[in-house]
Amino acid sequence: MKRYFLFLFIVLSTFPTILFANNQFYMCRAYANELAYAQHKSKAWRQQVFLQCMKNNSNTSTHIKNNTKVLKQKDINQRTFMDQSTGLMWQDEPYTMMEIGAFYKNNNQGKAGNWNYALSYCENLVYAGYSDWRLPDMDELKSIIDIRKDPSIKAGFKNATIKERYWASSPYLSEESEEWDLSFGNGRGFSQSKDASNFIRCVR
Repeated sequence: MKRYFLFLFIVLSTFPTILFANNQFYMCRAYANELAYAQHKSKAWRQQVFLQCMKNNSNTSTHIKNNTKVLKQKDINQRTFMDQSTGLMWQDEPYTMMEIGAFYKNNNQGKAGNWNYALSYCENLVYAGYSDWRLPDMDELKSIIDIRKDPSIKAGFKNATIKERYWASSPYLSEESEEWDLSFGNGRGFSQSKDASNFIRCVR
């Protein structure tokens, strides 16, 4: 009988801890899954976020909620550029070898492709926790040009390493089959066939 009551005491005394541990587990797992889905991250990256959430929040569920906000903001800051002079947030993500290959082979892949593809890519982009991205117009692209730098882009961009042409949403009125693009090699605008492949940098 004594053993029974001892067992019952241990179960009842640890039950709140078990409840909290489960709550923490599910909150962290849900956060990691949601963030990875929104930003197209791998299972390994999702697991890393989950473990960090569990490790840093062993006291209360409030800490979990606060820490996930910090994790999300840190990730956003690393993958975007916020231009304080215009209030625009820019996609700032490295270009993959497949995207670079698509640019030179005139294909559509990720952040490279023809003009219609570029419009669709930005309109459907879910990135850094946001879904209201769009292809920038010519004036917006010009606003991040800095011809004193190489490539010709404002300081603050962390992944601006390709000195090539990027699509603008602005129409090229002189020729219906062409659209404007802008080079981050020399900061100049050009007309380009809609069917050609350029790089893409979305804005919101």
